[in-house]
Amino acid sequence: MSNGDYTVLGDSKNPVHVWWDQSTESVTITCNDPSLTDETGEKLGLRVTFNGNPKSADYNPGNFNRLARYLKAAGKSSPEFVPIKQRHLARRPQVIAELAAEAATPIGKAAKPEAMGWAMCPTCTAIVVDLTKHRSATFC
Repeated sequence: MSNGDYTVLGDSKNPVHVWWDQSTESVTITCNDPSLTDETGEKLGLRVTFNGNPKSADYNPGNFNRLARYLKAAGKSSPEFVPIKQRHLARRPQVIAELAAEAATPIGKAAKPEAMGWAMCPTCTAIVVDLTKHRSATFC
């Protein structure tokens, strides 16, 4: 844009609007400028949607966070920021798995069997309820 080869979208009559739609978890930008039409010249305006969910076709975490900051600064309802991950469709399953792993509650250290009333067989290391019965039923 440094060469000045750009134009401003929207004006006082046709401003660009940004809002957070909680029902779709999307941030949307619209402009009803009549010079923006579909291929047949009928539907006026422009609508662009960004989503922070990698399962959405509108997934774009960078623009989603950018618009969330914009809404927050304007004192409007806004989403929480999302982690920035790759947008490549081929890597989408990996991104979904990474985000699920990050959101999972970490499991603490395993409880000692004795704390649960269990025992560990010293021969085969099986965790059992009754070590005596285990020994009589196996070769341990």
